[in-house]
Amino acid sequence: MNTNLRLSCAALAALLVATTANAMPITWTLQDVIFSDGGTASGSFAFDAASEEFFNIDITTAQDTYIATNPESSGGPDLLSFAADAVAVNGLSVLALELSTNMTDAGGTIALLPAVDVPGGTGFSFEGTCAGTPACFGIVTNRSLVSGFIVAAPQTVAEPAGALLGLVGLFALWHSRSRWGAERSTRSA
Repeated sequence: MNTNLRLSCAALAALLVATTANAMPITWTLQDVIFSDGGTASGSFAFDAASEEFFNIDITTAQDTYIATNPESSGGPDLLSFAADAVAVNGLSVLALELSTNMTDAGGTIALLPAVDVPGGTGFSFEGTCAGTPACFGIVTNRSLVSGFIVAAPQTVAEPAGALLGLVGLFALWHSRSRWGAERSTRSA
C-alpha cells in the first residue's frame, strides 16, 4: 500500500475517534454563609447546568443537614432549594438560597442574595420548616440569610483525540523526513 495512502487512512481513523468535550456537573461550595441569628451554613453540592439537576448535596447548618432537593421546589440555576429529606412533610427542614446570577458550567463565584422582608414573612433566602400537610404547603422561616457565596472551579475535560492527532502528525513528519533522507542518500551515490 502506498505510504501516503496509509498516512491518510491513519489520519482519517484518528478523526473518527475524536470526541467532543461534554459538560459535567460542577461542584459548588458554600462560603461565608451567615444567617440573621449568627449561624452559618457549610458544605457543597454538584450542579449540571445543561440538565439543571443537583447531585451530591451535603450542606450542614445548626438546624439540620441537607441531602436532597426540596421535592416541592427543586430550585434551578438561580435558586438553591434543599430539604433534609426527599419527602416533604410537616416539620421538614428546608433551605432556600437565591443566587445573584445563574450557575453555569464555567464555575466562578456567585453571591447569595440576602433575604428581603415581605409582608407576612421573609423573601427567598432563608432556612425554615415545612408547616403544611401533606406536601410542605407553607413554610415557617426560622432565620434569614444575611450574606454568603458559592464558589466552583470549572471542570476540565481531557480530549485524548487531540493528542492522538498530534502523534499521527509527528509520525507523518518523521516518516517523510526519513524517506526524504533515504532518497537523498541514494541520489548522491
